[in-house]
Amino acid sequence: MLGALLSLAVALSPAAALRAAAPHLPWLRLLAGALLVADARRLGLARYATGLGTWSVVWFALGALWPIVTLPWYLTVRERVRAGLTPLRRMPGESDVAAA
Repeated sequence: MLGALLSLAVALSPAAALRAAAPHLPWLRLLAGALLVADARRLGLARYATGLGTWSVVWFALGALWPIVTLPWYLTVRERVRAGLTPLRRMPGESDVAAA
């Protein structure tokens, strides 16, 4: 009985889940990058000063290569934009003085 419970605990461990998901990790990373780009475009994040460029390929590459770092950062930026705490990006040639 104890052996069966131990086997069950080992089978349900995070390491076992990672081993089971390992063949699918590249696809999950690509999916994470694609979802990040789709959501960023829907929200219009290119208009805001977020610390990254406006290119979707940059967002996709970061989401696909480093999802553990990029996704929490993206969710933080997303919430700041939705709350109105992130300023708009300055466009080249735009002056600080508003036109009268």
